[in-house]
Parts: sequence; structure tokens; C-alpha cells
Amino acid sequence: MEIKLLTASDAENYWELRLEALKQNPEAFLTSYEDAIKRENPIQQVARNFSAEGNYTFGAFENHKLIGIVTLLHETAEKIRHRANIFAMYVTPNKQSLGVGKALMMEAINKAQSIHAIEKINLSVMASNEKAKQLYSKLGFQVYGMEENALKVNGVSYSDLHMVLHLKSKKEELIFKGEHVYIRPFSEEDVVPLLQLQTDNRHFFEKFSMERSEDFYTVETQLKRIETYQEESNNDLSYMFGIFTNEGRLIGIIHLFHVLRGSLQSAFIGYFLDEKHNGRGYTTEAVKLLVEYAFKELKLHRIEAGVMPHNIGSIRVLEKSGFHKEGLAVKNVKINGKWEDHQVLAIINPND
Repeated sequence: MEIKLLTASDAENYWELRLEALKQNPEAFLTSYEDAIKRENPIQQVARNFSAEGNYTFGAFENHKLIGIVTLLHETAEKIRHRANIFAMYVTPNKQSLGVGKALMMEAINKAQSIHAIEKINLSVMASNEKAKQLYSKLGFQVYGMEENALKVNGVSYSDLHMVLHLKSKKEELIFKGEHVYIRPFSEEDVVPLLQLQTDNRHFFEKFSMERSEDFYTVETQLKRIETYQEESNNDLSYMFGIFTNEGRLIGIIHLFHVLRGSLQSAFIGYFLDEKHNGRGYTTEAVKLLVEYAFKELKLHRIEAGVMPHNIGSIRVLEKSGFHKEGLAVKNVKINGKWEDHQVLAIINPND
């Protein structure tokens, strides 16, 4: 399955699926099928909508066939530019309950996260649609109101629940900016893009990570991990940051862990970067930012890293960031069920 932003060339396929949605679930949409088919030049109108300011319509494709759609609409009026809305969410019946809707929603949320002005996303869902309500709740949406008798279809009344997802935390964040990326601590609002990063890179990341259970790839587990990061940071035990492009897209994780004080004043560093963004210098930039924070603000003396010897790219990242090789730790970490050797590299605070 592939999720992508739709363009004018997808307008005809979109309109076909949209009509299917209006026929299959008339109670779920404000527009009726009867009104839709009366529109003049609907495909041209859809194509124009796709290029309109603030309109982001995503499609899920399987074998090049459109099977699901969702629209994120960013408000353009000055007083409500902090808001976006989810509209026209639909997955064709034989592809429902397979994770298509979740993937579409995660893409829309991720897009909203990348737009600095957007602070929250609103949506409405039929009060009796338990599956949709459960999906939105798992993604962090909360009910803030209910409209009784919102729609009438063939004489039957339907109520809507209004839900909201708050994206921006009000508290100040530690942000360290580089030329192409910045790093900052995770907050609860990052749970969906964090899960997407882990899911999209599952096979790539697991080559270099300790064993992960199946429930690692759930919103609940990722939310618990964020809460743990915050607690450990407050207790000076570890510091976890997201790596973001300057456009606000989460592309990686960088971690300062096993912080030891007393006579050692040291920590370990680790990181994961989205496979598609490898080889662009982003990890090196993030490592330099975190090392600077560790030395100047946390007053650490030494930072150590362990890299499997065949991971030449990661060794180069560390060497470019000022780390030096110290030796080989033999079979010291279990990766993917196998004990692996690790090249030890370290960097010393130049002010010590």
C-alpha cells in the first residue's frame, strides 16, 4: 500500500471513489449522492480543489488502484489559521479493517504537524460509528461536543460527535537548530508521527536495535515511551530528541542515555534516521547539536557510542562529529537475537 498526496491527475479516480462513499454511507457525509451527480464538471472542480491553498487530499493506493481518501483542510482566514479540519474520510468496503484508514489519518496528521501555524485538527464523526470513533480516539482525538439530529437521511436522524486533536504544546520546548534540521524533546503531540516513523522503518531500524515486541508498534506503547523520556529527562537519566527537518517533519530520533554523574560525568549516544533521508548529512548535524548541548548545558565530560563494525555510515557520522575510535567491544549487545561486536567511539569535552 502507498499513501500519497493527490494531484490533478488523480481527480477522476478520486471522484469515482467519492461517489462510492456517498452511495455506501450517505449518513456519514453532508453532501448527498443525488446532489453530487448533478454538479457540472465535477472532475475539473476536484482538480482545482487539489491545488487550492491549504487543501491536502491524500489517497491510499494498492496495486495502483485508489482504495481510500482523506482531506486535511487548513483554514486560511487570519483568526482561524491555527485550525485544520479533516473531511471526506473513506475506505472502500473490502479494504476496511486493514489499517488503511489509520495510515491515511497518520499521513494527514503528519502533514498538519509539519505546518507551524496549525495548532489543532477538528473532525466530526457519526455518533454511532464505533469503528471510526475508536480509530480517532487511538490517534489522540478527544470528544468536545455532540450535535443531535445533525443530519437526516431518508427520514432518519443521525447525531455527530465533534472531536479535536491538539498538536502544539503550550510549554516552552528546548529546540536546537542546525542548517537543515533541528532537534527537540518529544511531547505527547508527537505520538502519531513517531509511530509512523517507527512503522515505516521497521525492517531498517530492527537491523540495529534490540529486540522489539509486536506491541512496540502501537500508539499506546509509543505514548508510554514519550512519557518515560520526559520522566528520565526530569531525573537527569537520559535525554531523547526528535530530529526534524526545518519544515517540521519528523525524520529521526537521537538519544543521550545512561547519564552518569559523580566522577564519571558521561553518557552514551544513539540515533535512528528515516532510511529515505540517509546520506544527506542530517544525522551528523543532529549529533553535533546534541553533543554541543551535552557539553555546554549538561556539563558532561565524555560521550560514548557503540557501532557494529560493518555500519560504516554510522562510524563516519561519529568521526565527522569529532568522535575518535577507542577499541572493539566483543559481543557486548544483543541485536535481533544475536550478540554483536561494537566499535567503541568517544568524544571528550574540549573544555575539560
